[in-house]
Amino acid sequence: MVEEWDFGGDIQSTNHNNGKANKTRYNPMEAGPNPPYSGFSAIAAKTGAKPIANAPTASAPIEVCREFTRGHHIENDISVRDLPARGCELSNVDSQHEMLWHWCMIFFVFVLVGLANQGCVPNSSPSVGYYRSASSPSINLDQKTLNACLVCHSTKEMQRGPVLNGFPNWYLQNQLKKFQLGYRGKNPNNRSEQLMWVAMNKIKKDYEIVALADYFSKQEPKPFIRVIQGNVDLGKILYVNRCASCHGSDAEGKREINSPPLNVQEDWFLLDQLRKYVKGQRGGHPEDKYGMIMKSSTADLSLNDLRNIVAYIAKDLTILPPLKKVGPSKN
Repeated sequence: MVEEWDFGGDIQSTNHNNGKANKTRYNPMEAGPNPPYSGFSAIAAKTGAKPIANAPTASAPIEVCREFTRGHHIENDISVRDLPARGCELSNVDSQHEMLWHWCMIFFVFVLVGLANQGCVPNSSPSVGYYRSASSPSINLDQKTLNACLVCHSTKEMQRGPVLNGFPNWYLQNQLKKFQLGYRGKNPNNRSEQLMWVAMNKIKKDYEIVALADYFSKQEPKPFIRVIQGNVDLGKILYVNRCASCHGSDAEGKREINSPPLNVQEDWFLLDQLRKYVKGQRGGHPEDKYGMIMKSSTADLSLNDLRNIVAYIAKDLTILPPLKKVGPSKN
């Protein structure tokens, strides 16, 4: 077996015969026209092989190798950290695309969170009547403003409007904002709403609306005298089929779709509002979207249907205790 090693231009050959190693050194510059670098080794010559015709001399390829090696030594003086990575251009493009993709995903997540916070409400801007400012305990309600409201919406004097005690804060804010913006109160056939619109002209600031809604929503609902009579059984059927999907099976209302509770409203006021929806005296403004929905949903109901529905709510669903009539004692 013959082994060869390259030691800086010299070839050392070791021939292992019978466990003995015979070492022979060859200088490629003295190897003649066919040194080992040209494809013909001296050992091969001893075997009788013929040299390659017109093979180049050893000096030329060695000088080329030396120049090549010298050039690579110069290039390798550059720090590894300063060398560009393989496929650096493609890497930069991929990094830019990946960064853009990450930013797009972050933006998309923020959009989803914003939509989730809106819930099912299609429009929450105060300019279209769906006012959502949270009440603040630091807001002090002006007593004069409150007293002006209680003239109609309490039993301190002769009651002229509905008692608002126990109405949800969000519902009161929305309705007061509608009056302030003129979405309610401009129909000349609805005299009670016109009076309310005139009264709302005195309220100029949004924090006053917040404070009023907060006050009435925290008051204990008052008992009332049942004055509407109707067929409770028929009213129950109508309510289950026509009203419960929006206002709840117990008339508790559904905040997520802006449907107010009906179980805190006096029966006379509830019937009065339903009749105004049927007659087109409420829910006619194009910006009053939920009022328009209510108007369309009651359009085919008769006055008897409305009475039956209200009688059922007042008897079986209301949370307001009944108030007995007070009259002279029978002695």
